[in-house]
Amino acid sequence: MARKNPAAVALGRLGGKKGGRTRMDSMSDEDRTEFARIGGQAGSKARWAAYYAAHPEKLKAKLERKRGKARARPGGLRRTSRRLGKMSHCRARRCCAPAV
Repeated sequence: MARKNPAAVALGRLGGKKGGRTRMDSMSDEDRTEFARIGGQAGSKARWAAYYAAHPEKLKAKLERKRGKARARPGGLRRTSRRLGKMSHCRARRCCAPAV
C-alpha cells in the first residue's frame, strides 16, 4: 500500500479543522438552524437505511405492521377530529370542562 505524503496530510488536516468552524461562523442563525434540521434528518435516514439493508427481515416486519395499521383504521384522522370536536379546546382539561 502506498504511503501518504506527511506534508499533504498535515495541510489537509489544517484545512479540515478550520473549514467547518469557518462555515458555521459565516452562516446566520436561521441558516444554521436549517442546516442542522436538514443534516439531522439526512443522517438519521442514512443510518436507518443502512440498518434495514443489513437486516431485511426487520424492514419486512416494519412494512407489514404499517400495512396492518392502515387496514385497521381506514378513517383514522377523521375519527380523531370527530372525537376532539366533542371536547373543549383544552385536551388536558386543566382549565375547562369537556364541552357537551
